[in-house]
Amino acid sequence: MKNIVYLLIACFTVATASAQSQIDKDLQGVWKLYEMTVNGTTIGVAANTITFSKEQEAALTPQQREGINAKKGEVIDKLKGSKITVAGIAIELLIADMNKKGTYSTKPYSDAHILTITYEDGTTDDMAVFIKDKKLHITKSDDANRDEMVFAK
Repeated sequence: MKNIVYLLIACFTVATASAQSQIDKDLQGVWKLYEMTVNGTTIGVAANTITFSKEQEAALTPQQREGINAKKGEVIDKLKGSKITVAGIAIELLIADMNKKGTYSTKPYSDAHILTITYEDGTTDDMAVFIKDKKLHITKSDDANRDEMVFAK
């Protein structure tokens, strides 16, 4: 009976390590920002669009809409060079004017993985990540918001 328990533990450990190893392999390379959603506003970098949640859309005045349309190109242009580069365990995030470097680790979480980044300044970030349809989805949530960035190679 002990042997069966040890065998099950070994199988689970190997399966978990294999899944983690696969996500680490899949993350390697340069991922360009495809779209991002922050506080209900989605900026489609590839599609050159900005869309709002129904609540936000209903609250916009005509003047606000005009202002957004006037600045849309500028906002999207600023995000066009945004990317994540992963090489080994090194990770670099270049999002608009923000450039952060560090190392990362992953651990399985539900249908995704938790990506923990330790930046050069010692700070850390935990984000849920998964790859679907050849796009890398990175989600960061707190009690009030769920923000997501989607990247493509």
